[in-house]
Amino acid sequence: MENLNAIIAGLTFLGVILAIVFETLHLTVAAFLGALILVFAHIMTLGEAVQYISQSYSTLALFLA
Repeated sequence: MENLNAIIAGLTFLGVILAIVFETLHLTVAAFLGALILVFAHIMTLGEAVQYISQSYSTLALFLA
């Protein structure tokens, strides 16, 4: 099961990076969509996602710029 979680997380990361590189989605939308996929797939909890965001305000500021 952990391998499946790693595969889903890796594919989500790759998809977000490709969406950003080819400019099919705005950077902010792609990042939040990737996070939502991980939350809905139960790879990470909403609490963990909020904790990661709260630890790096500067990264979030780059997404919103």
